[in-house]
Amino acid sequence: MIKILMIITAAALLLVSCNSEPTVQKYFVEKAEAKDFVAFDIAPSILKTDKYNLTAEEQSALKSIHNVNVLVFKANKDNAATFEKEADAAKGLLKTDDYESLIKVNAQGFIASINTKGEGNNIEEFVVYAQQPENGFGLIRVSGNNMTPNNVMTIASIIQKSGVNAEQFKALEQLMPNKQ
Repeated sequence: MIKILMIITAAALLLVSCNSEPTVQKYFVEKAEAKDFVAFDIAPSILKTDKYNLTAEEQSALKSIHNVNVLVFKANKDNAATFEKEADAAKGLLKTDDYESLIKVNAQGFIASINTKGEGNNIEEFVVYAQQPENGFGLIRVSGNNMTPNNVMTIASIIQKSGVNAEQFKALEQLMPNKQ
């Protein structure tokens, strides 16, 4: 009888200790196949770096990234209420899920932020949030080990010269402010 009571107590403690709070990762999983959302993952191997002689710094930066998850909500005139609700939920997650705000931009209706999770030069993930109400919003989640802000800048330069297929990023392109 005491063994049964101990097993029930242990099971109850496990259930109580499980984190049921929303997180960015859970949001990605829940919305990946939801109406009005487009989701895709990008592996660092998508970069065509074999033609380039990468420096040790560039190789290290690439190795620090495990994957990139992208989630885009495509806004239209029929889903305005859903857009507001989902945009608020996504921004709220970045305030409550142990993220530190690195950069915020709010210009001509375009809203963006970069948030990090981790300490100093041991950043576990970066999350970029971008929103333009007429087009929608997007979240880009970059996860890895021992990432640094310098790694992210290095990766950006590698992407520029590697010739990544731009068709894969059409959904994100719609969120960018129109050049006039």
